Amino acid sequence: MNLNQLKYFSVLAKVQHYTKAANILSISQPSLSNSISSLEEELGTELFEKKGRNIFLTKYGRVFLKYVDSALDTLKLGEKEIYKITGSSKGLVDLAYTNDIDSTFLPNIIEKFYNSSNEKSQISFSFNQEDNLAIIDGLQDGRYDLGLCSHVIKTKDIEFLPIKRQNLSVVVSDLHELSNYESVDLRDISSYAMISFNPNNLIYKSITDMFVEVSTTPNVICEVKDIATLASLVNINYGISIVPETQYLNNFNVKVIPINNPFHERFIYLAFSKEKFQSPMVRLFKNFILEQSKIEFL
Repeated sequence: MNLNQLKYFSVLAKVQHYTKAANILSISQPSLSNSISSLEEELGTELFEKKGRNIFLTKYGRVFLKYVDSALDTLKLGEKEIYKITGSSKGLVDLAYTNDIDSTFLPNIIEKFYNSSNEKSQISFSFNQEDNLAIIDGLQDGRYDLGLCSHVIKTKDIEFLPIKRQNLSVVVSDLHELSNYESVDLRDISSYAMISFNPNNLIYKSITDMFVEVSTTPNVICEVKDIATLASLVNINYGISIVPETQYLNNFNVKVIPINNPFHERFIYLAFSKEKFQSPMVRLFKNFILEQSKIEFL
């Protein structure tokens, strides 16, 4: 096995979708499939299993991922130290992001960045999908350079700058009676069975505050950690939910319905440590994102 195979495996394990992983890695889907197949053949076991349009780690894949990520993290720390010491014009950007961010947002930023100047070809990226608190921990201990996440209040030494609006909407199965609605008032849907993010997800507080604002309480029947599980349950009409708008939902037989009451505005933030060293390449990419965000807020 080689280093590229391990990197490909790590990214695929986190996004759970061959096309999306190939786009992030800037390789063709057949090349990614062949690399993973070779890795599985060498290990003598299957690392992934397919369910519908998505793939999931097998129990052997989950065991292997822990060691792969640990090895890659160690190598990245060593690489960053060398870049810092030598002042090389090349650079590695460790970027972490939450799974509720629109799946097209990060690839679009990377594409614009590389297309903006030939100088950007000297930068490589490490992509890490985490929850908000894990991103903050990673920024504070130096594992990550930049984070795309929700704002976390009272966070020591971390700066949060808004870079994109992301509305919250109701999502229902195509079979649900609400699927005929063009917009909804939260007061009118509180009695429906609802699938919620768990309290550790910062979106949970935003949604809870929205229901408090209209003086009602949702009928929560279960809580989940991630948008993939939530969307799968909505897809089978187990319940409705409220989620950030994301094209990831296009993979399911669901309808996204705007909320007309209460009004709620949510933002994606660029987060970074105010005290940790940032290489010239990290600063270059950070400034590019901030310049792009100005277009969002014009």
